[in-house]
Amino acid sequence: MYAFGRDRPYAEPPRYTICRQVASWLSKTSVPEYQAGRPECRGQGSLPGEVWDEICLVLDLPQEVPQGLNSQPGPSGDYQEYRSFFGTCISAWHGRSFPPGTDEDVPVSSERTGITGSVDIYDHTTGAFTVVRASGAPPHGVWASDRVRVTAYLHALAETFPEQAGTRQGLVAYVPDGVIRTHVPSARDHRVLIRTVRSVRHILTGGVPEKPVNPPCTACPYQDRCISSGGRRLRDLF
Repeated sequence: MYAFGRDRPYAEPPRYTICRQVASWLSKTSVPEYQAGRPECRGQGSLPGEVWDEICLVLDLPQEVPQGLNSQPGPSGDYQEYRSFFGTCISAWHGRSFPPGTDEDVPVSSERTGITGSVDIYDHTTGAFTVVRASGAPPHGVWASDRVRVTAYLHALAETFPEQAGTRQGLVAYVPDGVIRTHVPSARDHRVLIRTVRSVRHILTGGVPEKPVNPPCTACPYQDRCISSGGRRLRDLF
């Protein structure tokens, strides 16, 4: 998918934006210096209104929609859907604690792997970090893609902040479910990361990756542009 979509401009999904702002506020409720200086951080009861105002600002939504109007014209989409999803996220964390964080969108990079990116939530006092996800949590552990994310961030953090290089795990917050999972990368996770980096480098030099075993073609938006090794039937072209 990356081979076909790498030239398209990235647009942050609205649901991720919502989860990101919710996580931002929740992470501050556990940091003493923020609690002392900002009254709104002293209890989650005052969070929803403030957070929703920020979300509306980021998504370019009106803070209130006239009664009976479900959709707000423009790229932001369905106002009521976003408001409902926001309510789900807030409710999921009622009575639950969120990992503390002192910084957000922290730029990190690794020369060794060639990876660059930004960590969603980072605590500079401990070196702990949290990956924010807008999806539901799996029954156990973290999703396969999140295993690779945590592994990549650990490599990049170790080179960006060598004084915190002893960190061997990452946290994944499945915000809609109110779930925090800890992941310690295995040797397999590191191998998957290496293969992924190798594949991206191959694509950037003009190559096209080979199809893996059991490729998720039916869910791929670029299926019609992908050349099948077995060719295409004439009837399929008309």
